[in-house]
Amino acid sequence: MNFMNTRKRIFWFLLVLLVATPFFAQGFRGRLSFAKSEVKRVKDSVHVRFEAVLDGIDLDSKALLTLTPQLVDKEGQNSYRFPDVKVARRQRSIVWQRQNPNAAPSIVLRMNGMRQTVDFTYAAPYSAWMNKAALEVRQTVSGCADCLLAEETFILKPAVYAPKMQDSESQHSQRWQPQFHFRACYQVPEQEAVKVRTAKFMARFTFHRNRTELLQTLGNNEDEFRRVDSVAQRILLNPDVKVQNVTIDGYASPEGEFTNNQRLAYQRAMAFVNYLQYRYGLRTEMFAVAGHGEDWKGLQKMISASNMNYRQEILDIINYTPSHSARKMLLKELAGGYPYRYMLNMIYPQLRRTEYQFTYQVRSFGAEEAIRRIKTYPEMLSLNEMYLVAKYYPEGSEERKEALKTAALYYPENPVSRFNSLAARLVRPLSDEEANLLISFPASPEQINNLGIHYAWKGEYDKAKACFEKVSHLPEARHNLAEILKME
Repeated sequence: MNFMNTRKRIFWFLLVLLVATPFFAQGFRGRLSFAKSEVKRVKDSVHVRFEAVLDGIDLDSKALLTLTPQLVDKEGQNSYRFPDVKVARRQRSIVWQRQNPNAAPSIVLRMNGMRQTVDFTYAAPYSAWMNKAALEVRQTVSGCADCLLAEETFILKPAVYAPKMQDSESQHSQRWQPQFHFRACYQVPEQEAVKVRTAKFMARFTFHRNRTELLQTLGNNEDEFRRVDSVAQRILLNPDVKVQNVTIDGYASPEGEFTNNQRLAYQRAMAFVNYLQYRYGLRTEMFAVAGHGEDWKGLQKMISASNMNYRQEILDIINYTPSHSARKMLLKELAGGYPYRYMLNMIYPQLRRTEYQFTYQVRSFGAEEAIRRIKTYPEMLSLNEMYLVAKYYPEGSEERKEALKTAALYYPENPVSRFNSLAARLVRPLSDEEANLLISFPASPEQINNLGIHYAWKGEYDKAKACFEKVSHLPEARHNLAEILKME
């Protein structure tokens, strides 16, 4: 009896485990989810939008996931199929793209374990049967030989309903705005043959008067050491980096004897070199050290930017008194010494500093490596590698926008970076400033396609159509032209 009860318990446990286990097949594990599903009739068309959330699925390197949205009526007699979207890991995507070189849109790359969404936006001519239609997404998973491994159908929306019509056609036309799903073009940045980076920082250590020993517990030095280590570890302990040289520049404030200040600036800089060598094992020949002594240029710059009393008189003394000793004496005597005491307490401490710069070479990254590093070490990526990250994600996705935003942040003056950042904004109408920037770029197939999108958002469909037809050899332009033809 106990044996039979045990068998029953095992049977029910296995049954519960089977039900609770996510969808699993050869090459595919997990389960899709969907968000922001929307189906609506707008005048004579039906607009469909939803997001497929890929966070919960893992794909085998040889698996191909195909998502096919469609509207299907209740009886199954009518249907409207939208273009499908392919999702795969890098190895399978390369094979698919070689087999389908002219396919649009391009395949979506999946990196297991990462958050990722795919945005679907479509439009279809309205038919009466669609009032009782459901929005379905058919999921199929195929192997390397296109053999079917698994399939499943998700029902996102049960029916399409026509909105309440306005009192007059003119009122309706004023409220209605066409919904497009355009595809912008991006320019491919040139690859860097060798990625060499420089990173410059500054430390303000406290020293005993007229001494050069760098003591960790003196003044604010503990905080300064923490700041130094936070940036040094990011570079010097990074396995992707090979440090070429370290430049150290020491500066002193202009009080006291000139030659002694020069000695202090150099020896205090060397004290910092000794710390870096001891802490990170850097070789002596990697360092270039200079002691610049009294920083009169720095003082002049700070006085010019201030609103202190006697500002102009101080600047005249600095600019027109060539002798260092005479200059110091005049500053001490000015207005009974009040401006000098102010500078001694408020400005001179900021002039005593150590500037240090790391010059290093970074190895190249593939797309998957760049995806991981763009959030943690973006400064290590080339513009081309940031572009690879952006292209990994689908058009209009937040991940693509964020990657291009990062590229614009780190390469603000690069014309390709600026062009691609602008292209990512074409999912909606451009501002006047953005439109003028787009027009200012040299004419190219990518610029003409994107200009067509700008005209379409403005409602200038003839201009948009002319642009897309002019560069119709581009898959993006052909897609955009089809979007415009929906209006006819």
